[in-house]
Amino acid sequence: MPRSISKTQKELSPDKKLNSIIENRTSGAAEIEIRIIRLFVEIINSGQRDSPRYLRKAINKIKKRFSAMANILNLADFTVKLLRKKDLEYLSESLNGYRRNIEHNRRQTIIRAAYKIKSYGSIFTLSGSSLIIKAILEGKNLGWRGEVRIVESRPKNEGVGLAKKTAGSGIRTVLGVDAAMPDMIKNSGAVFLGADAVTQTYFVNKIGSDIAVEYAAKFRKPVYVVADGSKFIPNNIYKFIPDNNPDSEIIPRRMKNLEIMNNYFEKVIPRGKVHFIRADRIISAGDIKNLLKRRT
Repeated sequence: MPRSISKTQKELSPDKKLNSIIENRTSGAAEIEIRIIRLFVEIINSGQRDSPRYLRKAINKIKKRFSAMANILNLADFTVKLLRKKDLEYLSESLNGYRRNIEHNRRQTIIRAAYKIKSYGSIFTLSGSSLIIKAILEGKNLGWRGEVRIVESRPKNEGVGLAKKTAGSGIRTVLGVDAAMPDMIKNSGAVFLGADAVTQTYFVNKIGSDIAVEYAAKFRKPVYVVADGSKFIPNNIYKFIPDNNPDSEIIPRRMKNLEIMNNYFEKVIPRGKVHFIRADRIISAGDIKNLLKRRT
C-alpha cells in the first residue's frame, strides 16, 4: 500500500522538496531515486512554462549531491535526453515508465538473490542495503532458516538497523563491532554486499566493503554483489569521488592537529570469487566489461 502523504508534505514547494532530498543522509539509493522521479513528474505536471529550465537546475544539484550513486546518475542522464525532445507530456509518461521498469528489475534481482542466499547456512553482510534486506526476508519466505552475521557499519550504524530488522523478523542474527569482521566472514558461508555503482573495473559501496572482499578472498568465501540494472554504469560516464561527511559524526568538536576522515563510500576492486547478482542472471566480475560495452 502506498505511503500516505500528509497535507504539510503536499504543500511543500518543489524547492523545499528538492532540498529535503539533497539534505537527507539516511535514505537508501532506491528510496532517493523514487523521490526524485516523483519530484520530476510533479515539476513537469505543474504546467509552468519554465519547468524544463527548473528541471535542468534540479538535475545539476542532484548529480552533484549523489555523485557516488549510479542509479541517480543514470536517472539524470535519462531525463536530460528526454528534455531534448521538448515534449513534457511524453517526458512525464516516460519517467513513470522508467520507475515501473526499475521497480520490476529490482524485484527480480531480489528474488534471484534470495534463492542464492538459500544455498548457504550463514551469510555475512554490512551496512543497510535495501536490496540485501529484502533478499534476506524473501529468502526466509522461501524457507531459508540460516543465520545472518552483520557488523555495526559505523559511522551511521546502518548495520545495527539491519540487524534489528532481521532479528525482528525471526532470523537468527549475530551483530558485531566493525573490527570483528574478519572472524565473522571466516565463520560465514558467503558474503553479500549491496552496491551504489558497478563499473567495468570496480564497484562502489559503503565503507568496509573493500575489507570484506579482502577477507573473503583470504578465507576463500564467495562474494555476491546484489545490484539491479540501474546500478551499472560505464567508466566514461561515472567517476568515483570520495565523499566527505560531517566531522561531528566521529568527534563532537574539532581539535587542532586532528584531521577527520568520514567517508561513507569507497571503491572496491573485485578479487577472489566475486559475482554480481542481476535480475536476469549472476555474472562474474570479468563479464562486466562486455556488459557495459553498449554505453561506452
